[in-house]
Amino acid sequence: MLKIYPGIENELLQGAIDCHIHAFPDFVHRSQDMIQVAIEASKTGMRAIAFKDHWNISATSAYLTQRHIDDMIARGSSPTGSRFMRRRMCFGMRPEYVRVGLQYPNSR
Repeated sequence: MLKIYPGIENELLQGAIDCHIHAFPDFVHRSQDMIQVAIEASKTGMRAIAFKDHWNISATSAYLTQRHIDDMIARGSSPTGSRFMRRRMCFGMRPEYVRVGLQYPNSR
């Protein structure tokens, strides 16, 4: 039997990538917005997260979220001081979505 210990999820998430996150605002209730999700991911040491939206492209919101995290790191208020992977947008598997997504600049 596998035992679950409180806090073990932090070790398991270290360096992980979540490529399918829906955040507030959305047409259904979401418990956290992109910034809240990014901060929590940073606390656990995740390497990357990808925000998705059913109706809108998430590139601009993901960019602004990255800028916020970068600013937190610069001010020394990041929970871990780690940086996320540069491209964090997820556009699905349709080639035309990927082509559009690749036209957006990475945040620096």
